[in-house]
Amino acid sequence: MKKRLVLAVMLLLVAAVVADAAVVKVKVATANVRSKPDLMAPVISRVSQGALFEVQKKMGTWYEISVVDNAGNIVTGYINADVVEEVGAAGAAPATAPAQPAAPTRVSQPTASSAGYAASGAAAAGGFFLAAGPVLSNLSVSNEELGDTKKSPRFGLAAGVGYEMPLGGGLSVAPFLMFTTGGNVYSAGSDKIRYVANALALPVLFKYSFGGGPYAALGPSFALVMSPKIKYDIGGETGEEAVETSTINTFQIGLVLGIGYEMTMGASKVGIQAAYSLGMTKLNKEGEDSIKPNGIYILGLFRF
Repeated sequence: MKKRLVLAVMLLLVAAVVADAAVVKVKVATANVRSKPDLMAPVISRVSQGALFEVQKKMGTWYEISVVDNAGNIVTGYINADVVEEVGAAGAAPATAPAQPAAPTRVSQPTASSAGYAASGAAAAGGFFLAAGPVLSNLSVSNEELGDTKKSPRFGLAAGVGYEMPLGGGLSVAPFLMFTTGGNVYSAGSDKIRYVANALALPVLFKYSFGGGPYAALGPSFALVMSPKIKYDIGGETGEEAVETSTINTFQIGLVLGIGYEMTMGASKVGIQAAYSLGMTKLNKEGEDSIKPNGIYILGLFRF
């Protein structure tokens, strides 16, 4: 009899805890569920707006919940308080019908965004990303008179790593450190002169997501020109000459404008971004003409 009484009390205590457990509802288009209560932790699942979760416990600004991962297993995960709202207790009855028990809270099943390919949400959490792709660089020269000389962009590559930080309301900021090629080509007949100037650049882009994947980006760029040189092929004679860095402004400031699209692939995101970099600082220190670098970038993105 004593054992039965103890068991009954334990069951009542457990029932009381379950009845008071909070329920949270996803309030953004897509939200990340991470393996630990940390924005740097890996994403184990992505859940859609309106999904309900019973809270196991709260840890600061994080809720511990149960989700179904990409392998179909029910696992413990953590979702940030910024992307959910508390909607009541798991065992609470609706205010309009106190005599009726509330419907049981179900653990959300994987959506298209967590099990396959889907557009990213407007307020999805940020994180580290890699980017790489081709670039067409050129020089803008004021009062330029080319005559029979043809000026064309230089084809090259850009690659780097960045970190995106959500600001709320679809806004985020994404500093991005990258190595990029630069320069242009002048040609007249079979003769060619190439200006080659690679750079270490730091664009700081403010992004606005329109929801469902597309976004626009705008921000300043800071770059350090490295090892500028002139390569020539004139009359069958080839060679190169280094450009004296004392004659140019190696620190460059620019403005970047871009558009892009991201989508979810498993626990990661992939995307593509097209951007135009407009030079704001003169490259040349002397002369009346203003020489400014610019470029068009097509970058593939991988977020992890």
